[in-house]
Amino acid sequence: MNEHEKKLACMTREQMGEEEYKRIKILTGNMKRVADLMTCIPGAIEEFEEDTEGFLKKYSLESLDAKEMRLIFLSEDNEYKAKLFKSEDVLDRISESMFRYAQFVQNKLLFRDFLRDKGCAPSNKTVSIWRDRNNKRCDSALGGVNISFIHAILTIELAEGCSVGCDFCGLGAERLKAVFRYTDENAALFKGVLKVLHEVLGDAAGFGMMYFATEPLDNPDYEKFEEDYFNEFHMLPQITTAVFDRNIERTRYFVHELDEKQGFIHRFSLRSLEMAKTALKEFTPEEMVNVELITQYEESPYFLPYTVVGSEIENKDKRKKTRKNARLLDEALAETLDAPVLKNEIKRLKGLKHVDPGTICCVDGFRVNMCKKTINILTPCHQNEKYPNGISETKEVSFNDENDFRDKLLLLIDEYMKENVPDEEALELYDYLRLEKSKEGIFLISDISGYRLPIDKYDKRDIEENRPNMAVNLVEKLLRGVYNKNQLVKAVMSETGAPPENIYWLINQLWKQGLIKDTKFF
Repeated sequence: MNEHEKKLACMTREQMGEEEYKRIKILTGNMKRVADLMTCIPGAIEEFEEDTEGFLKKYSLESLDAKEMRLIFLSEDNEYKAKLFKSEDVLDRISESMFRYAQFVQNKLLFRDFLRDKGCAPSNKTVSIWRDRNNKRCDSALGGVNISFIHAILTIELAEGCSVGCDFCGLGAERLKAVFRYTDENAALFKGVLKVLHEVLGDAAGFGMMYFATEPLDNPDYEKFEEDYFNEFHMLPQITTAVFDRNIERTRYFVHELDEKQGFIHRFSLRSLEMAKTALKEFTPEEMVNVELITQYEESPYFLPYTVVGSEIENKDKRKKTRKNARLLDEALAETLDAPVLKNEIKRLKGLKHVDPGTICCVDGFRVNMCKKTINILTPCHQNEKYPNGISETKEVSFNDENDFRDKLLLLIDEYMKENVPDEEALELYDYLRLEKSKEGIFLISDISGYRLPIDKYDKRDIEENRPNMAVNLVEKLLRGVYNKNQLVKAVMSETGAPPENIYWLINQLWKQGLIKDTKFF
């Protein structure tokens, strides 16, 4: 990077001006286009490997340096790359394109983590505690993939059913039955619902979305509802669409909006190779910077069979093909700018398996369907016979108007979102958890995710005082599921001699970690 480029590296968009910002966005878009081509087009990886310069020329990406492209997308020498990015003179040793792409990927991850940890955390204390507990539960229930779930507190459906009928649908969407049109009456109700959600949940409601088991672009008036949403929260709701090609210019409007208003990303679910080629042809690299391409066709070099309703899939052979996945951030890029949140991510993922999470639901909160005028609570879980959609949810409650919606929302919170460990009911751990003894100690293990909690470390006095380990004794009883809270304390105290306050403390910790079953949902 030259001195001018290094100076720009420290500037915001406003400080550098629109001309420089657009130039940098084009650089970033070109880099991302390489990744998108390798992800979407069969044979692109091999073509890139065999003749990188020819590849860049073919796709009008000659501004990129072939040697650096190979370093980023092909080299598995992560030790070298880590040293490169950690070096004091890193900005002298890499191009502006390489720096901006690393910055782009990192910023996207930072914002994703902000949404998960803070942005989507509601101001309502009860709802916030409930959401946090279920987020932690998903570490043991879903595995390392949970790091990418933002656990949004809200989703609003503007239709009943979906017109597309994707064979990869993980939510079991029904065929399209009705669409919530933007009439005067409907608009007033929608604005009232948004107002109540904002009052009760705070700004976190603004990081929700306006689709779930629906196709957002099925609604001809989506833009009008989106404007009301933006006026309430000053945030554009994220769109995932499987019909971006139904009306290219309409889709282009949503893509360009992300550069003009506060938003995160949009996603195109690509149902075929032809759709992928259309996306890459109709949209420039610059336009696609904030659009993620999700390949759902087998010809894709990185196609990965994932959660489909009623069928848990773990295809290990095809997972091996992702070792060079250009869309995943490798260790070298993760070290760029020394972002602590990325180090925390690596730490959190340690020991968790990246298996199919058994759900595509990233909502821990409320689903509002404007067509049916219903509201309910849902939370993700691993797919099984009882939960074929990978979702546990309450019954839907109907509402009539803004005031009735407020009453029903508060009623659901009071009835289902419990802050503390229940007093009277028998407590038990989730059925995918078990104790396992090894040379390293005694662990609580998840059969789904590889989650391991060193249970015996919670009670270090058992050896000193020659008594049974309190924590292990407690977990053994929780696995049986026959004692309520007070009965547990008495039984464990009787058998181990542990102080009751220590036992109560550990029960509360296991509850907060989402390891004790919440019988309101499971």
